[in-house]
Amino acid sequence: MRTPVRLFFALILTVGVAEGQIKTPEGAPIEITSTGETNYEAGLATARDNVATHVGDTDTCTDFAQYNPTTKEILTGGHVPI
Repeated sequence: MRTPVRLFFALILTVGVAEGQIKTPEGAPIEITSTGETNYEAGLATARDNVATHVGDTDTCTDFAQYNPTTKEILTGGHVPI
């Protein structure tokens, strides 16, 4: 029983920085907030520092998020709490 628990905690400790991509469901509202810099450049909305993303039933907290309104995709990265 101890081996699965040790493996679980080892995985948590090694996954400090992550990156992911969220494909938003059709017509789902998208909310992205941050405590740091936000800008809109070259057709992409970018948020940095304590970024909270809410899309449908999915919530993420990351260091960085970039939203592409054309493809409706959100790229997230940085430290991700588990």
